[in-house]
Amino acid sequence: MKMKIAIQNIIVIMGILISSGFVLQATPYVIPWTMVPHGQALKNYNFKRAKPVRMLKFWSAVQENNCDKVAALLKEDPFLVDHHYENNETALGYATRKGSLDLVALLLKYGADVQQRSSRDATPLRTAVQNKNRAISVLIMEYAGHSLESSAYKQFLEHVDSKYLSSPLRSAAWWGNEQAVTLLLKAGANKDQVNREGETPVWAAAWQGNEKCLKLLFQAGADKNRVNKKGQSPVWAAAWQGNEKCLKLLLQVGADKKREKKKRQSTE
Repeated sequence: MKMKIAIQNIIVIMGILISSGFVLQATPYVIPWTMVPHGQALKNYNFKRAKPVRMLKFWSAVQENNCDKVAALLKEDPFLVDHHYENNETALGYATRKGSLDLVALLLKYGADVQQRSSRDATPLRTAVQNKNRAISVLIMEYAGHSLESSAYKQFLEHVDSKYLSSPLRSAAWWGNEQAVTLLLKAGANKDQVNREGETPVWAAAWQGNEKCLKLLFQAGADKNRVNKKGQSPVWAAAWQGNEKCLKLLLQVGADKKREKKKRQSTE
C-alpha cells in the first residue's frame, strides 16, 4: 500500500513538472510536496493548468498578506483558493490563524472551503474562536450559513477536533468569544456538547470566568449542573478558579452547589 501511494505521488509530481514545462535540473524552485494535490483534491486536478510557479507566487502573496496580488492570481486560477500547503493548511486556514481579516474576506469571496481541516484537524472556525478573533469568527459563520446546506452547516458548527475533542462552541465559551457564542447558539449548535474530559461550554465558561458567555448559554437553556468526568460541576469550576461573578450567576440560576459532592460520593 505504501509503495502504491509513493508511486502515485511521483506520478503526480512528474505530471505537474511536465505539463508546466518544468525541468527538474533547470528549476531554481523547491516545491514542497504539500503543494501537490493529493487525496480527494487529486480527483479534480487539471494537470494542464498546473503551474508550480503560480502556486509559489500565490502562497508568497498569502504570507505577505498582499490582497491585491492574491486576487489577481485567483482570477487567473480559482483552483488556488483551496490549495493545501504546509500542515495540510489552505490559504483560508493560514489567513485565519494570522488574523488577516481582509484576506479572509477575499478568500471567502472566491469560494474558499470553510470545512477544510489542517493536519491538526482544525477548521478555520475552530482557529478563529480559539484565537478570540471575533470579526473573523463572525465572517466565517455568516458565510457558511449562506453557502452550506442545512445538514452540512450543522456538522460544520459541531465539528469536534480529534486532538482536544472540543467543539467551536466550547472553544468560543472557553476563550470568551461572545459574538461567536451568540451566532453558534442561534444557528443551533449543541449547547451541551462535551470534550474528552466531559466539560460542556458552561463548564468552560465558568472555569475561565467568562460571565457574558455564561449568560448567553443559560439564555439558550444550557445545562447548568452537568459535571465532567471527575465529577466536578460548573459551580465547583467557578469556585476553584475564584471567578466570583460566574459563581454568583450560577447560584442565581439555581445551579446545584452540592452536585460535585454527590457525584463523588456516588462513584466511591
